[in-house]
Amino acid sequence: MVTQDVFFVVLNDTINRTASMLGNEGFKAETFKWSINFKEYYRVSIQLSTEDFYRSFPARAVPADVHGTLLRVSSLEDTLAGKLKLEVIPGADKVSK
Repeated sequence: MVTQDVFFVVLNDTINRTASMLGNEGFKAETFKWSINFKEYYRVSIQLSTEDFYRSFPARAVPADVHGTLLRVSSLEDTLAGKLKLEVIPGADKVSK
């Protein structure tokens, strides 16, 4: 089965509210040191990053079509910086590389 994965960042002071809202929509949360992963009852998987490293990414986001929906997504430079960061953090989520 193919999953529809979404990785996103929110302001630190909205992490708990965002997690609660996703829980109310049927997503089950699994908390890790650097992120919270949410699984829906079928194909959607969401990862909420809680690291300060990503805080400035939204200001540089660019518009893109994501599964038929126009969203702002990480710039190519920020995406590359995030992937490189995964290489140097011991225990980082290697699945999302």
